[in-house]
Amino acid sequence: MDSKLFDTLKNIVSHNNRSLNDIEKSNILPHATYYNSPLIFTGTPSERVDSRSKWFKSARLTLSDSEIVFTDPDNGICLDERFNPSEKKHWKRAPLQEVLSLADNKTLIAYHHNTRFKGGHAMEIQYWLSKLGKNALAFYWQPYSPRTFFIINPGEEIKKRIEKFAIEWSPYFTLHRMASSDAVNTHLHNRVERKSVINTCSGKVCPECGHQFTGKGWAGIDAHWKSKHEHIMPYDQAWRLIRLDKWNVNIIDNKEKV
Repeated sequence: MDSKLFDTLKNIVSHNNRSLNDIEKSNILPHATYYNSPLIFTGTPSERVDSRSKWFKSARLTLSDSEIVFTDPDNGICLDERFNPSEKKHWKRAPLQEVLSLADNKTLIAYHHNTRFKGGHAMEIQYWLSKLGKNALAFYWQPYSPRTFFIINPGEEIKKRIEKFAIEWSPYFTLHRMASSDAVNTHLHNRVERKSVINTCSGKVCPECGHQFTGKGWAGIDAHWKSKHEHIMPYDQAWRLIRLDKWNVNIIDNKEKV
């Protein structure tokens, strides 16, 4: 944990200063580049479309030399065909084409406010991961109002730090990778079968697939998890939840509810 970063953010929040300008003034990220040009919703529908387009082009140009970019649309990512730049409520969204454009040749962290997606938040996360590309990860923040941070094109060092952070902050944060469609369907739709196996076995049982381990302990769970379920969550993070008996509560239930 970066204590200086934490204390600075705490001070900003305690004084109810939550704007981008306050973050910039704090010098919390001394070498960061900020794009703080406001979006002004005026004019005719065609003028608004043109205004939004020029605003984004300016943002991309300003951030072109940055290695890591963070974008924070209030209402998250949306499909291009559902984005209407002539309507004010849509300006709080980031259409997919803008997100992918910002991620071109750099690492992008994109905020997304989870919605009432059919199938729950786990399906919503997998849906967007499939749109954002294979080299994308997702941090799902569960307490209070659920939201997801998508990390696109992370380098190896960033991946290591993300995995370490996920372990330290589990179960508040859960790390997601893109899974195959079969894996997602199995995870979401076989909940009853998994619970049935878990409730009838006397030994230790994998909470994800119902595999029963020999003996009374967890011998072999590391190899089993890494070969079968690593796409869902890294073993170190999953093991922390399993040994605390929090996997069913934090992983299964929360992923199937909106």
